[in-house]
Amino acid sequence: MSKILKETEHELSILKEIAALLDWDSKVAMPRLGATHRGEQNAYIALKIHEIMTNSRLDKEITQLQKKKLKDLDNKIVNKYAKQIIRLKNIPHQHVEEYTNLQTVAYDKWIEAREKNDYHILEPHLKKIFAMKRKEATYIDPKKNPYDVLLEKFHEGMTVEKIDKIFAELKPKLIALLRKTSPVAYTIKGDFSNEKQFALCSEISATILQERDRFGIGKTVHPFMTTIGPDDFRITTSIRDDPFFSLMSTVHETGHALYEMNFKKRLRGTILFDAASFSLHESQSRFWENHIARSNAFWDWKYPAFKKVFNIRNTQNEFVKKLNEIKNSPIRIETGELAYGLHIIIRYELEKALIEGSLSVEKLPEVWNAKYQEYLGINPKTMKEGVLQDMHWVMDGIGYFPTYLLGSIYAAMIYKTMNKSFAVEKDLAKGDFTRIRTWLKEHIHQYGASKTTEEIVQDACGKPIDINSYIAHLKKTYGV
Repeated sequence: MSKILKETEHELSILKEIAALLDWDSKVAMPRLGATHRGEQNAYIALKIHEIMTNSRLDKEITQLQKKKLKDLDNKIVNKYAKQIIRLKNIPHQHVEEYTNLQTVAYDKWIEAREKNDYHILEPHLKKIFAMKRKEATYIDPKKNPYDVLLEKFHEGMTVEKIDKIFAELKPKLIALLRKTSPVAYTIKGDFSNEKQFALCSEISATILQERDRFGIGKTVHPFMTTIGPDDFRITTSIRDDPFFSLMSTVHETGHALYEMNFKKRLRGTILFDAASFSLHESQSRFWENHIARSNAFWDWKYPAFKKVFNIRNTQNEFVKKLNEIKNSPIRIETGELAYGLHIIIRYELEKALIEGSLSVEKLPEVWNAKYQEYLGINPKTMKEGVLQDMHWVMDGIGYFPTYLLGSIYAAMIYKTMNKSFAVEKDLAKGDFTRIRTWLKEHIHQYGASKTTEEIVQDACGKPIDINSYIAHLKKTYGV
């Protein structure tokens, strides 16, 4: 690899890590009034990264390297940069600076809108965000469907045509399964103080990850995970009255962290030290959340100690039923797993329509509620439990939502395949995650972005994306 590319990669890595740290701080520790200046800081870093990526010096270097015979990994690094440069070089610097600043301010307005249950506080900022993302898609490739352009950032090679086909097959099956069930609320009694919840979250993360010196955990409004460096992974959780929310969201974010912790060391400091896609990233969080932490076997191991710490008066069977209750909530991250996929399909349909121009931001709450009534049979009572519940659209996440459902499908495929190698539940009942971590590292994690999602899934599971394992998992979990 050339000296110019090595130096460039090092600088880009440092800048991206600084950006991640600023973002983590803004959601975990920054005071509210710091938002405006933080927006300027974020915009400066984003602009520097964009300038480096679109500099003619790097473009020429990559062009020259593509003509040489390189080692396989170096060739993949060069080709990845070539694709990124093509994507970014037509976006004006001013657009990057303005949009990054807008994100920071919009996030603050999203918090305020939620607190006051007032969509109109966010509406003008959201309108500008969607307008700028449409323009950005046009800058990148004016001939393509703008939503296809945005999807590429989160899952290379994924398109509206492919997702429409998968979701068209999946949606009626999910609606039919949900309508066969009746929501049952289970009550779990115990002492779920904030301190005890956070201590449990920290312990669960440490048990799964093992490497205690490589991660930290904090509290925020909407849980997330970010990577500050190759040995610095930040997990966040949100402590609420419902202890199951903090528990499951922490396991979810811990799955994200484990994925990135297991990238090959050879990839550090390169453009390949990244997920193959956000769909594969989400498969890892959904794997740990839905296939591991909601299983009876996991609680065969954990429940006795858990029951004692929280002074719970329920049986393990009642507790596991609570974790897997048929819950049809208007809030995505508080709903049951069976309804979750429909929440994602709704968001996909809405953001696609917003980008393609067939839906206006002004009409968004009305159409949001109509789709919830049609697909889930429920109607959000407030803006906070409706259109204001997610931060993704104010955090450059347009095109991200479908990766949650694609990830859930991949997770089911991965769990089924893993069980062919060894009896996963026997290990869980002993609290032994060794073989699970080893299998995931060998078949999924280690490759980072050196292979595509489709290559990794095909090699690991022996077939491309297939909804059958996911549907079978839901039927088994909910007895339908």
